Amino acid sequence: MRILFLFLVIVLSQQGIAINCNEADITLSTQDDVDGFKENYGPCDTITGNLTISGSVTNLDGLLTLRHISGNLVIEGNILLDNLNGLKKVRRVLGNLRISNNRSGEKFSRRGLDIDGESTADKSGASLAFSLDG
Repeated sequence: MRILFLFLVIVLSQQGIAINCNEADITLSTQDDVDGFKENYGPCDTITGNLTISGSVTNLDGLLTLRHISGNLVIEGNILLDNLNGLKKVRRVLGNLRISNNRSGEKFSRRGLDIDGESTADKSGASLAFSLDG
């Protein structure tokens, strides 16, 4: 039965059908939280609530499976975060997108926060806010 379930998950994810994460709102505060995303929230590509990344995070590579965030995406207070490469497959954020108080905020803004070849203005459902403090 478990093998059948895993097979269906793999086949459905390849067909473009969204797989929701185990929890609606997710907060990742450490690099271990990011690295363990798939193990803690399941093999998913859709967060049905908000995603907050705040704390001692150095990279977002553990989030490479994410494609959709139905709520807000908040990335703040990560003084060691150099890039947003782990979010490169995100195609849609229906809520607000806020990036603030990250050491590399200026670098993100100069690059136009290019995720999968389109600007964030095309992807954010409500508002886009950058703060280059920090």
